[in-house]
Amino acid sequence: MTTPATKSARTRAAAHGDADAAARLRARRPAEKTLVLAEDNELGAELAAAVEAERAMRFSGDETAKAEASARLETARAAVADDAITIRLRSIGRAAYAKLQADHVPDDTDHQAWARDIGQPGAKTRFARSLRPALVAACMVDPAGIGVDELTDMLDDGRLSDGEIAALFGAAVELHEGSRVADLGK
Repeated sequence: MTTPATKSARTRAAAHGDADAAARLRARRPAEKTLVLAEDNELGAELAAAVEAERAMRFSGDETAKAEASARLETARAAVADDAITIRLRSIGRAAYAKLQADHVPDDTDHQAWARDIGQPGAKTRFARSLRPALVAACMVDPAGIGVDELTDMLDDGRLSDGEIAALFGAAVELHEGSRVADLGK
């Protein structure tokens, strides 16, 4: 908890080079992101329906309906959580990220697929399709031990959808190109 004394001490320290901030910056861990994949489509659909029902009842004034919608939502969340696969990704660092990109340079097929996907003839992509499973596998810390070939097999046989690998890839890119800067509105 920040007290007035702590705040003024931090303010004074900041004016003279905040050693505490420097130590905390040095001790920072690489960025991580956690994504949750629903195993059962029906549970995911029920959760989406429960969210909508709860939103619809939020301002209805019907306390019984609100309570029922809230209970339905909690039940659906619990069912999805019990069924879900949690995937934790961690930044591999700038040099390893750059090496992966250099090892997976987009070719004409990648550019054509990208242009077709976004509906803009001649558009160029930054990322080769082969980078998607490679980066996700490199960043995946939990569950451990899933490599590029296995992720590619999961894509090929439908265990992972294009949308799921895109979400995982997007999170992995965000780990390396995103920011943890907080705008405190000052």
